[in-house]
Amino acid sequence: MIRKEWASAARLLDEVLPDLARVGGSAAQREIVEEALLFCQVSAGDAAGATAILDARLDRRPAHLDRCRRVGLDPAGAPVG
Repeated sequence: MIRKEWASAARLLDEVLPDLARVGGSAAQREIVEEALLFCQVSAGDAAGATAILDARLDRRPAHLDRCRRVGLDPAGAPVG
C-alpha cells in the first residue's frame, strides 16, 4: 500500500542528498535521488523547495526539461533564467 507521505519522504531525501557524493556512485545515480526529492516536493506542494532544486540544477547545466518545470512552478508563470 502506498502511503503518499510526500513531505516526510522529501525531508529524508533532503537529509541524505548532501552525503551522496561521499557514498559513491555516478552523477547520474545521484541525480535519481534528486529527481525523487523533486517529485516528493512537488507532490507535497512544496514549490519553494522544488524551485530551489531546479535553480541549482540549472546553475550546474542547462536543461530544457528543468527550465519547463521551473516555469511551471513560478507563480507568475514568467520564464526564468
